[in-house]
Amino acid sequence: MKIIDQRFISSQNRYSNHPCLLSILELDDASASPADVRSTAAKLKRVLGNLPRLERLINVIGPVDAEAAPTGHFQLARLIQAVTLELQRLAGSDVTVGFVGALPRMPGRYRLVLPHRMERIAAAAVNAALEVVNAVRAGRIVDLAAVLAQLRAAGERRVTARAAP
Repeated sequence: MKIIDQRFISSQNRYSNHPCLLSILELDDASASPADVRSTAAKLKRVLGNLPRLERLINVIGPVDAEAAPTGHFQLARLIQAVTLELQRLAGSDVTVGFVGALPRMPGRYRLVLPHRMERIAAAAVNAALEVVNAVRAGRIVDLAAVLAQLRAAGERRVTARAAP
C-alpha cells in the first residue's frame, strides 16, 4: 500500500466547500479479502485502544463506488480513511467526513479525499495511517504516542510559522 499522488485542493471543489487533501492510494496487496480487513480492523481496535472513535468511523463511513471495487480493497481504503480521520482528530484537527472512491479503469487505486483544517496534519495523518495499518497487518508493534507526537509537531510547525513576523 502506498500513496502515488497527493495534492491540496482549494475550497469550493467538487468534493466539498472546504479545502481538501486528495490522495491516490495504490492497494496492490492481493490478500485484502473482506475477512483480512475485518481482522485488521479488530487488531487496530485491540492494539490502538486509544483511538476511541475508530469503531464509529469504521461503521459510519458509507460505501461509495463499492460495487465497482474489489470488496476487500475498498474496505481496506475505508479503514485507512477511518484511521486517518481519527489520527487527525487526536492531533487537534477535528474532521469527521471524507470520501473514498475507486478510480475508474485503475484496479487497486482509490481516491481518498479529506477536508482539512491544517494542511500539514492532514498530509502527515494519511502517511501515518498507512504506516499504522501496514504495521498492524504485519504484526508489528505500533507506538501510538510517537505517531501522535509527530502529528502534533506538524501542527505546531504550522502555528509557529504563522506566528513569526
